[in-house]
Amino acid sequence: MDFREPNTQQLITKPYSSTLECGFFFDSNLKGKAEKLKLEIIKSKSGIDTCKVNGILLHSMYDPFKEAERFASFTPIFNPKYIAVTEPALSYSSNFLRKKFPHARLICIRYTDMFTEYDSTWDKTFVLSENTGENLFNYMGEDGIAQCIFLSWKASESAFKNEYEKCWNQIKECVMKSQSVLATQSFFSIRWLKNSCRFFMTEKKLAGISKGNSPILVCASGTSLESSIKKIREHRNKFFLIAVSSALSPLVNSNIMPDLCISTDGGFWAKPHIGRIIKDKNITLALSPESSIYSQILTQTPVIPLNYGDGCSKDLFNDFKVNGINARRNGTVSGTALELAKSITTGPVFLTGLDLSSAMGFQHTQPNENEKINSLADNRLKTKETRIAPQTFPSHSLEIYCQWFKNYDNAENVYRLSNNHSFNNTLGKIKDINWNDFESMADNFKTDFPEIKLQKNSEIFDFKKRLQLLENSLSKNMDSISWKKELFPGEMINLERCLETETSKAEDAKNSIKMKQKKITESILDPYRKAGTK
Repeated sequence: MDFREPNTQQLITKPYSSTLECGFFFDSNLKGKAEKLKLEIIKSKSGIDTCKVNGILLHSMYDPFKEAERFASFTPIFNPKYIAVTEPALSYSSNFLRKKFPHARLICIRYTDMFTEYDSTWDKTFVLSENTGENLFNYMGEDGIAQCIFLSWKASESAFKNEYEKCWNQIKECVMKSQSVLATQSFFSIRWLKNSCRFFMTEKKLAGISKGNSPILVCASGTSLESSIKKIREHRNKFFLIAVSSALSPLVNSNIMPDLCISTDGGFWAKPHIGRIIKDKNITLALSPESSIYSQILTQTPVIPLNYGDGCSKDLFNDFKVNGINARRNGTVSGTALELAKSITTGPVFLTGLDLSSAMGFQHTQPNENEKINSLADNRLKTKETRIAPQTFPSHSLEIYCQWFKNYDNAENVYRLSNNHSFNNTLGKIKDINWNDFESMADNFKTDFPEIKLQKNSEIFDFKKRLQLLENSLSKNMDSISWKKELFPGEMINLERCLETETSKAEDAKNSIKMKQKKITESILDPYRKAGTK
């Protein structure tokens, strides 16, 4: 038995399953051009249906039930939340898996659509496509992937060799993405909570935005933005302009003032870019509470809060009675900006500077605030060229972001706009156009621009009132399941994966969570309490 735990160290579980040696080779792909498959349903020695695909037996000729029972007889080393089986053919294994794991959701991943009439015994079925890994991740989420046992029906590996390889490569990518998300969440979640608490304790100029029908231009900071600067300035009165944080300096330095700047970075990367707003106070900021930001901005700059509707910030929005605009989390701020733009206009949305690929030299249009900071350390032995060279190599993160745009379904009336830039990629349903195309569309543009207004009805609390609200919110929410999963994802996954016999291991996980809860609460409240006594 080859049994490997699908956690952050060990990825994929593949138990024993009976198979027959066959010399047949079937070659197909995922684009509908496969050779015709011949499915034969025949009787086994026990009188139960078995089947062949192009002569390859997928179930036992003697007793498929016994074979399926043996398939499900493995002993897991953790309590699974999901069990996924790749191409289980006639699905005999599902009943035995459900009997042994009554609380797990069963997932079937088909290599072909010829067995769809046998799908009813599964909780969820996927047919292999280029997006299977992404679909699995969207269905289970990062914590579900970490609590999933992936199984391969061995006989199908022989009948569908290419599909088997493609499917398990996608599963591997899915698991690796889950690892990355969990690692990021584990590292940043406490920082995000502290940022959120500071936001609700400090922000003084809450704003909102009304919906319009004008075009919206979203500016990212890829190198293609530079060639569009002149055109953006020329047509500035024809669109509502949203700048992601890193595009703010190139635009402002070219005397182009955005209507809105957006930042969603909970780390430090976007913070220097946003610092430009301290100088240009008339730029409104769309900001998630988790974002890293200077306190001075929270006291003097109009801010439209982005409410993701989940996690710790959702409860803080409710407890502080703050209104925010609905937004969706995204790995890249450009994705959040696109969906924000779609939500505040019925007109077209244009995206500039959205290269999503590595380039020679600088990766962002200059000036770039982080580049200014990093260049201070350049010298004769550690040159600028040596520092920026690694950025020119292919980036896995950029590939993930690019894939998100390629899979974006709500792409009607969305365009990637450039000054005839030759991109290294395409973005699925998002069409590439140039400024000549934009000018030909201009006659049909509407002029009802989204309008930003300060929230007059938002209650402004004094410091002591806000501190009392924060204390109440932390006391009420810190022990909730949703907060514990966000703040302590590793410990919570370990706790949920514990078998019934592992009581001591479960108790250790609970104690670890309690200690961290107390430490985090004190680290958040103590500075505000000390400030309140001054």
